[in-house]
Amino acid sequence: MLLLDGATGTELTRRGVDTSLPLWSAGALRDHPDAVRAIHSDYVEAGADILVANTFRSNVRALGHAGLLDQGEALNRRAVELAREAATGGAAERKDPIWIAASVAPVEDCYCPELVPDEKTLADEHGRMVAWLAAAGADLIWIETMNTVREAKAAAQAASDIGLAMVVSFVVKENGDLLSGEPLEEAIEAVEPSDPLALGLNCIPPSGVTRNLPRLRLPLPDNSAIALADYVDRHGALGNRRYLYVDVGDAGLAHRGATAPIGGFVLLRREDGVKARLAPVKKSEMLKRVVLRNFAHDVQSAELVDRLHDLVGCAGCYRLHYSHAGDAVDLLKRSFSDWPAPQATRPVTSTTGPAPRRRGRLTRTAGISELMVDDEMFLIDDHGEAIYHLNATSAALWRLLAEPMSRKAVVGALRQAFPDVAAKRIEQDISSLLDDLAKRGLIGAA
Repeated sequence: MLLLDGATGTELTRRGVDTSLPLWSAGALRDHPDAVRAIHSDYVEAGADILVANTFRSNVRALGHAGLLDQGEALNRRAVELAREAATGGAAERKDPIWIAASVAPVEDCYCPELVPDEKTLADEHGRMVAWLAAAGADLIWIETMNTVREAKAAAQAASDIGLAMVVSFVVKENGDLLSGEPLEEAIEAVEPSDPLALGLNCIPPSGVTRNLPRLRLPLPDNSAIALADYVDRHGALGNRRYLYVDVGDAGLAHRGATAPIGGFVLLRREDGVKARLAPVKKSEMLKRVVLRNFAHDVQSAELVDRLHDLVGCAGCYRLHYSHAGDAVDLLKRSFSDWPAPQATRPVTSTTGPAPRRRGRLTRTAGISELMVDDEMFLIDDHGEAIYHLNATSAALWRLLAEPMSRKAVVGALRQAFPDVAAKRIEQDISSLLDDLAKRGLIGAA
C-alpha cells in the first residue's frame, strides 16, 4: 500500500499565499517556493509515499493567460525539484523511496466541462505539458479532476506516448457520472488502452468516493456464461450490493512456493462485440509493463531488468481482445495447452567507460548498461536502483555520446538530421534533454 499526499493549493491558501487566478497554486512556484517545499516536507513527515508536484495549474493555457508561457518548462521543472528536495530531505530515515508524481489537470476550469476544447487542441496542449514534466524528471504523471471522456483520453494518451507511467482520476456527480454527464464506465474504457497504473476519484465529498469507487472496476459482463454466474453465486463471500469477493477455496489456488513454466504474458482488453483473439505485443512494450509493476527496491536495477527481460524473452507476448469471458477462457486454454519450458538469454551488455576527459565535452557515464528490446532502448544503472526507458530522441543522443562531443556539436548533428525543424527549437530541446540526462547521472563531462 502506498500513501498519497494531500492538497497543495488549499494548504497554500491556509498559509496565506496568494492563489488567485489564472495561476492559482502555480503562482507560488515563482513567489513562494519555500512554502511549496514546506508543504511537501510536511507530507513526507506525515508518512506520504507519493508527493504530487505543484503542477496542477502550470499548464500551457494557464501560463498563456498569465503571460508566462515562455517560462513553462522552467516553472514545471522547479515544481518537480521542490517536491524532490522535500523527498530527499525527509527520506534519510525512510526505508522505501518517495515517488514524485506530476499533476496534469484539465486545460480549462475543472468544474466546467462545457469549456473543454476540441481533440486536436487537447492533444497539443497535454502533449506539451507532459513533455515539460518528463524533462523535469517526474516519476509518473498524476492525471486528475478529469471531467470529460475525451480530455481524460487525450491526457492519458499524451503520457503513454512519452513513455511515462500514469494514474487517472475523475471528478463525478452524485450519481457517479462525469460532470459532462458521460458514464464513468465510458471514461474508464477510454483510458484503458493507455494502461494507467491506477484509477481514482477526486474533488468530491467522501461519501461520493465511498459510493462510486467500486465503479472503477469493470463489472461482470452481462454476457457471462451461466456456469460462471452460478459459480460466483455459490462461492460469494464478503460483499454488498455493489461488489463481491469470491472465495475459491484452497483447491482453486496454487500452494505457496509452487512454480510452473511461463507460457506467455497476456494483457487483457475487454471490448463490446469483438471476437476473442490474441494479438502479438512487442516485447519492448511488455517489458515496460512488467518493470512498472514489479520494481523491487531491495534488488539492484541491473539484476531486476536481467530477470524480467529473461522472463519476457522466453515467452510469447500478447493482448487478448474479447467481449465474452467464456470465449476468452476457451481461447486461452487452446492457445496455451502446451506451455514451453523457458529458455532464458542474457543479452545485457555493459557499455565501456568514458573516453579520456577533455574540457567542454560530454560523454556517457561509466557503469550504465544498455538493453535493446525490439527497437526500443533501456538503460540500467549498474550500481543503483534506476531503470530508464529512452524515447527516440534521447536514444539518439545516447548513441551520439558514445564518443565525447560538445553541446554545440550535438546540436549541429541534430540540425543536420532534422533540417525542417527550427534551429532554435532544436537547440532548446536538445539542451533540456542533455541537462536531464546529466541530472540523472547518465552522462557527464568528458
